[in-house]
Amino acid sequence: MGVELKLTLKKWPSSKVYGLMNNWRRDFVSRRGLVPGDEVGIRWDQSNNRLLFSVLIKSNIAAS
Repeated sequence: MGVELKLTLKKWPSSKVYGLMNNWRRDFVSRRGLVPGDEVGIRWDQSNNRLLFSVLIKSNIAAS
């Protein structure tokens, strides 16, 4: 089982963009060495009422 993170989903009304807050980059992206082109999956866990994130595809692009 993975690590449990507390995140906040924020919507910016002016641009209708959503973003994950509270150290998403540090706790998920950087920890897994993600780079542009990697694919992250999201699914709802009905039993525990939470979102689950997983790395589906790692791209072959080297981080710069």
